Amino acid sequence: MADNLNVTPGGGAVVAADDVAGVLYQRIKPNFGTDGAATDVSLLNPLPVRDPVKGNALSKGGANSALAAGTLVAANTGRTMVEISNGGASGVWLAFGSTAVAGQGTYLPAKATGYWPTTATVSMILEASGTAGPVGYTEW
Repeated sequence: MADNLNVTPGGGAVVAADDVAGVLYQRIKPNFGTDGAATDVSLLNPLPVRDPVKGNALSKGGANSALAAGTLVAANTGRTMVEISNGGASGVWLAFGSTAVAGQGTYLPAKATGYWPTTATVSMILEASGTAGPVGYTEW
């Protein structure tokens, strides 16, 4: 059977849609599987995900978060990804390629880890009224 379905406006099959500001967007039900098979996403069959492929680490390091913005990791054109782990009791704000500003940019909560594909400098600043704590990184 062909993988495509022809839908003729004004006739044919009914397609689920949602009207957003006067524009129709097709509604879909997520599924996954190999070609010719489809498993519906559900509580018992969650969408499969995997950690980013990392390879050999280029370097590791870290710093204590503070109320003043500081560089966590310098720019590196050889890097494809950076993993940042916030070991502190308060969140930090991250900025990629610019100076971190509290309340702006990318927020990394306390005790959380995130992955970002970037070659830029990563700077951080402690959330307002937060308690300083360790923030580490590994770059690949």
